[in-house]
Amino acid sequence: MEIKKIKSLVIKQRLKTPRKNSFGVQNFRSGFFVKLIDDKGNEGFGEGFCNWPDFSSNYRGKYIKNIFEPLIKNRKFQNPSHLFNYLQESTERIKIQSGDFGAINQCIAAIDIASWDLYAKLKKKPLRNILFKNPKSQILLYASGLTLNNFDKFYPKIKKYKFNFIKIKVGFKEKDDIELLKIVSNLKFKFVMVDANQAWNYKEAIRRIHNLKKIKNIYWVEEPVIASANVSVWKNLKKNISTNIAAGENLYGEKDIKKYIQNNCFEFYQPDITKYGGITSFMAIFNKYKKNIKNITPHYLGSGLGLFASAQLISGVSNIPLEFDVTENEIRDKIFEKNLKIEKGKLILNQRAGIGVNLNKHFFRSNNDTLRSGNKG
Repeated sequence: MEIKKIKSLVIKQRLKTPRKNSFGVQNFRSGFFVKLIDDKGNEGFGEGFCNWPDFSSNYRGKYIKNIFEPLIKNRKFQNPSHLFNYLQESTERIKIQSGDFGAINQCIAAIDIASWDLYAKLKKKPLRNILFKNPKSQILLYASGLTLNNFDKFYPKIKKYKFNFIKIKVGFKEKDDIELLKIVSNLKFKFVMVDANQAWNYKEAIRRIHNLKKIKNIYWVEEPVIASANVSVWKNLKKNISTNIAAGENLYGEKDIKKYIQNNCFEFYQPDITKYGGITSFMAIFNKYKKNIKNITPHYLGSGLGLFASAQLISGVSNIPLEFDVTENEIRDKIFEKNLKIEKGKLILNQRAGIGVNLNKHFFRSNNDTLRSGNKG
């Protein structure tokens, strides 16, 4: 696999309904994409994390052009894992010198996903059939991104797709959290999850979770405390609540995650492949620690490309529902156009080689006025 070119693309879309988390407000959707082109003109596409802050996508685009293009252009790699290891080693000193661990990891993630897309296309197979023996082609989904302020607006989409699982955002005023949970409780979803986005300290988390549980039996509570909290904090939290805990999206790679997995700090592990290491990192961590991982489901809150890549992964490792953001997401919807197929709450994967989604038609030659592209390489 010889990489002749690498291109980046940054797209921004102003939201009509800003997205709110416990730590701030997101006024834009951003997309950060990478395209790899080999010596025969074959293409692979990847996506990196850029949700927060919403100006971060431009910065990652500059990294691709100025740091990563010189590293990989016109170089040969045996496979995506070879490329991943090369990039990790080549950027280690840059990470330390700059302190930009997140931005660099997310660029590597985008490149890694693109390389796996390219690799599977060269093998003329869907990515899931490269990674697993008997993968599923229908992936159960849960609706996410919902707050008290936007629930009424986006609930029709939940009904349209017939989702039986829902995750709501909490960590705001306690009365607002409880009010939303009361509304959701009356709608008879099979499971209800809550996401605190690291909002609480240890004592507050225990109190708030107990109060939420008075309204509804919660399936899991996600990131009730700061992700980097000491192992002892997570373990003591588990002892004082009866609700399952989910975490992992903000723990960067094996060095960060292994102590939490080995100490059984949470029941649901949620790696985000667009944040650290892409598919190579996901598979390496899962294969090494799967005996310690009770349940795994990728965290995902970006565009269609990363969603499909996450779905390809979950197809061979888990029956836990995959996250599907039902709030305003025109970048994702433009990628899919008529190709997003959801039936009875399940994402139907296509049989195309690679991840199953190409960006050429939609973005690298886009003239849509609602989308603003940045560096195209």
